[in-house]
Amino acid sequence: LKLSNPLMLVHALGAFSLAARKILRKQAAWRPSQNASRFQWPHATMAEIVLESEAGKRLRNALGAECASHVDAMGVFEAEVTKIEEEIAPAGTPFRGRAMTMYTLNMGRLVKLNETSKISAGDFSVTSPQTYDCGPRGPVEGVVVGSKILVGIYRYNSGVKDGLFAPAKLPDATEEESHEHSPHDTALPGAPGHLLPGQTKPFPSHWGEPPKMQTRDLRVWPAGYGQGSGTVARWIQENLAEDAAVPGSAGNMIPGQAKPFPSHWGEPPMMQTRDFRPWPEDYGQGSGTVARWIQEHLDQDDTASGSPKNMIPGQTKPFPSHWGEPPRLLTKDMREWPEGYGNGSGTVVQWIEKNLKKDLAPRGSADNMIPGQIKPFPEHWGEPPRMQTRDMRVWRGGYGQGSGTIATWIQEHIARDALVPGQAKPFPSHWGEPPKIQTRDFRPWPAGYGQGSGTMAKWIQQNLDKDAAPPGSAGNLIPGQTKPFPSHWGEPPKVQTKDFRPWPQDYGQGSGTVATWIQENIDKESAPLGSAANMIPGQTKPFPSHWGAPPRMQTRDLCPWPDEYGEGSGTVARWIQTNLDNDAAPRGSAGNLIPGQTKPFPSHWGEPPKLQTKDLRPWPENYGQGSGSVASWIQQKLDEDKVEVLPTKLTYMFGGAARVNHMPPTYVALVFDAPSAVSGSLPNRKLASDHLDYPLNFYMSFKAELHSDHATVDHFKRHLNYFYSIVTDPYSPPKDISGPGSCNPPGMTAPLRLKSGNSCQHAPDALELITFTSWDGEVLKGTVNEPPDGWGDAETALEIEFSLRVDFN
Repeated sequence: LKLSNPLMLVHALGAFSLAARKILRKQAAWRPSQNASRFQWPHATMAEIVLESEAGKRLRNALGAECASHVDAMGVFEAEVTKIEEEIAPAGTPFRGRAMTMYTLNMGRLVKLNETSKISAGDFSVTSPQTYDCGPRGPVEGVVVGSKILVGIYRYNSGVKDGLFAPAKLPDATEEESHEHSPHDTALPGAPGHLLPGQTKPFPSHWGEPPKMQTRDLRVWPAGYGQGSGTVARWIQENLAEDAAVPGSAGNMIPGQAKPFPSHWGEPPMMQTRDFRPWPEDYGQGSGTVARWIQEHLDQDDTASGSPKNMIPGQTKPFPSHWGEPPRLLTKDMREWPEGYGNGSGTVVQWIEKNLKKDLAPRGSADNMIPGQIKPFPEHWGEPPRMQTRDMRVWRGGYGQGSGTIATWIQEHIARDALVPGQAKPFPSHWGEPPKIQTRDFRPWPAGYGQGSGTMAKWIQQNLDKDAAPPGSAGNLIPGQTKPFPSHWGEPPKVQTKDFRPWPQDYGQGSGTVATWIQENIDKESAPLGSAANMIPGQTKPFPSHWGAPPRMQTRDLCPWPDEYGEGSGTVARWIQTNLDNDAAPRGSAGNLIPGQTKPFPSHWGEPPKLQTKDLRPWPENYGQGSGSVASWIQQKLDEDKVEVLPTKLTYMFGGAARVNHMPPTYVALVFDAPSAVSGSLPNRKLASDHLDYPLNFYMSFKAELHSDHATVDHFKRHLNYFYSIVTDPYSPPKDISGPGSCNPPGMTAPLRLKSGNSCQHAPDALELITFTSWDGEVLKGTVNEPPDGWGDAETALEIEFSLRVDFN
């Protein structure tokens, strides 16, 4: 993706790397979609298009925080292809060394706006043709410079905020004939939303589809992908090895390459010319850059000491290039060199014999150890795998360190070597060593462990029985345990700390983890009857604590308990139903009076406050006596029943710390909240007290320069963009925001807004409403007089006096 901003390049490459790799790796051609009656937006493979026009910026601003985990189509533009370039993906990207096609597009008019789009057609309009770079992707058949195509603009996803996605359409595509890539990656088994049984995370899309024919064994899959068939395990390992292979090697040959390059050459150049020519020594064909690189390495190999063009005295034929150069410090004796290489110093004889022996020696042996190996592998293991992951792990048995592929291979062979005669599979490690003194009879061993001595059969059965007994029980005491744990406690924890301490109630001594577990069970048995820690027989979930304990005297019948609490005695069933009925009645109603209440509250008042002061006072209208919080609530509800008038003016006076939002180089915002206001309007149903609670959110947006240019109070005036306010009404019933023409579900409500936030006061007119009175480098003071507007649910004016601590750091 050709961009001037490197950060955007990183985001863009991360966004479509998997789609690009799959296209390039499988060389899938673009094909027409059959019987398509409309654009197939969500199923097109995507590449990124960056919109730096004003239309693009408005589009991103309109989307705001509505970034979705899926892709929503927004609309489609006309576009013209103005340039097509072929490049090799650079190092550091998942598809490095592979060819990619870059399309430069000249954007035209908006053709269609999707019905589900949340922004208007005006936000899509392009005021003048703009040029954008689109890619990387595979070559598109039929698309040349000058082709007219259609481009779908999408909502960004996956956290990429620097651009939008777009599939390019073939020339003259219409709504009746859509042309797309192969089906979207998420339709493949193993992709997000289509995980295989046992799979824990999605496979990379460029791997394609996992094998359908699989063995029925159960193995742990590499790289944390889960567990399942060994067929899938091998498929995963092959793909990991291919991804890890060096470009130009046998496992990752570049386009046009016919045979692997020698490993000591390193990686071929990523930046290449676009010419086409045969490469030396039948290595293939392609860019002249690679041809020159090959020739340079061939020349270097030729000029190395011992090579065909630079043979040392006495040498009759060149040494293999992978041997490197022969030793420079030589003895002065004269001896015949092995394999007809000539004659000369005995030092060279030893060097030739060493390399010949290494070439003949199996990989991993003492004479041909692999990188990271510090001692030879046993000969009967064979050679270690050549395709390896690039991670770094310590190998068991003191063999060294390196790839996790080798670590797994070593572990498998160590386990096989540990088998005793007649053993068919390894014994669990916690069984310890099998008995050395055995009878000479011959019988099959339990659980498919093989066949042999009856002594082994009894030892295996004893361990199987011990494993079958719950740990901590009488037949399977854990280390340090002196008596069995109660069976209803279950098994003690397997993961334990290594400290040493006595366990409660003389259960023994050992890990503090077990001590804590024992104490938790002891506490559980002392918990209230029916609680989560001490449920009664038949109970499936705890009873609410305010119900108290269930009745102890119960009938002996068996019936289901209400609300899925379990089953058991009808006495408990009736007790549960009585408590459910009490809980279902609203607090303060006739069926659920609160303490001190003498008559029910009207139902439209809702429930009285749960957080109350602890004073005692009589409640209005003979509703009883109790907390002053309830008395104030009752009086407020009585006042609300008398008058239904919203406030026409609210006054806020407060100080505090402002939230500073930085989005350089775009803007700097100061945000502050106030919980309460004093109303200056009459009559008003909410004036039972002079101190009211109308939550305010006030937002001021400034130019980005304010971040570094805020020396005086005049800088706040100079850099102001706009301000707005949001005031919600916590007293009025919520309004219904569903209904005809609304996209909200039926019955959805929202609180009233006295100030909606939709009326932005933009500079310079905003400076007539807001005044910044002082700024001392730490505290900003000012006032706001915002008139009523028609955007909210009321005609409410605001008066604000603020003193804000502002920290730009």
